[in-house]
Amino acid sequence: MDDERSEYLQSKTLDRAAELSLTYIIIDLSGINTINTWFAQHLLNLIHSLQLLGIETSITGMRPELSQTIVHLGITFKGVPTYLTLEQALSQSPYMK
Repeated sequence: MDDERSEYLQSKTLDRAAELSLTYIIIDLSGINTINTWFAQHLLNLIHSLQLLGIETSITGMRPELSQTIVHLGITFKGVPTYLTLEQALSQSPYMK
């Protein structure tokens, strides 16, 4: 995930979430093998922005190597539910019951 894509992801997600009046969103990271400080910061900013819009956020697909990198970078997703798989996130979501 390069800087340009992470900026695009952030702006498009915020635009569409507001447009669709979402109350819950799952961010799936299963297709991402590596993460850099810039992307981690964009992801954190995106989550905070979604929270300011009243949109609850969960993260899925956090593989061990990605988790280790995030911890090494000092990034914390405190208060954001994280799940290994999308199925787990959906099964725990109060919006899917």
